[in-house]
Amino acid sequence: MTQTPRIASIQTEDYTPAQHDMFEALTGGPRAALRPKKEFLNSEGGVGGPFHPWIHSPMLGFPAQALGAKVRFDNSLSGDLRELAILVVGAYTKAEYEWWAHSKIGLAEGLKEDIVSAIRTTRSHDDDASDWPPFDNDAQLAVYRFALELTQTSHVSDARYAAVQQLLGDQQTVDLVVTIGYYTLVSMTLNTFQIQLPEGVEPSFT
Repeated sequence: MTQTPRIASIQTEDYTPAQHDMFEALTGGPRAALRPKKEFLNSEGGVGGPFHPWIHSPMLGFPAQALGAKVRFDNSLSGDLRELAILVVGAYTKAEYEWWAHSKIGLAEGLKEDIVSAIRTTRSHDDDASDWPPFDNDAQLAVYRFALELTQTSHVSDARYAAVQQLLGDQQTVDLVVTIGYYTLVSMTLNTFQIQLPEGVEPSFT
């Protein structure tokens, strides 16, 4: 059953100066190199994704999108590890828009299709490791298990922490936690306000 967004989409011509500044920041910078401005808009002529509700509160929406740009483009994690962590969050929270967007990005960053497909079926962080997804290396497995545990329990055991820290070091471990936290915020935003997928895209979790 298709849900209706719980908050109105504001068309760009109706933006306040603060909303306009947020939109220009959102659609400029490194994001602008990936897609034209019109592709940031939804079918109603307003900005899509989590920015749809955030534009209603540009005082917080502006820094939220700015952090998102840093997480996406200035992250010390490799692209496959960053997207792996994001997909764990998206699958656990069943955030349709997040999963749709980042499953494509994950593939572009080198995650194999069978890995992405396996992440979609969330398992408990303490399950038997015999049936983990077919990861390419130890770092992917360590990040997967770390992200599962942190997402599911809001804590990380000494063993999970040590596995990631020893492989990635302190900076990447910090960036991993920030990535998981930021995309948890994105998931909560998308789910709370029932932000729809683009037209013609089938949901992955319902």
